[in-house]
Amino acid sequence: TPVSLKLRIKKKLDVLEEKLYFHRPLKTDHLIEKQSDLPVVKRCKEQANRVLNFQGNLGTAWRVDFSDVFEKFVQHIF
Repeated sequence: TPVSLKLRIKKKLDVLEEKLYFHRPLKTDHLIEKQSDLPVVKRCKEQANRVLNFQGNLGTAWRVDFSDVFEKFVQHIF
């Protein structure tokens, strides 16, 4: 995210961060697909459900840079 953009919305980001400080994430084991979802969103949810439902014994550590995920998500929306 460009620094100029971060500086423009810094106050809003600070307010959101403060409000979400004590917010605990919800654990999920299934994403619900809706009729109103775009086809690309449905495919993403299908893939996510496959990952969530994987019950294998082998575990592999992986990392995701969620700033990249969010940026691609916003780009897709616009």
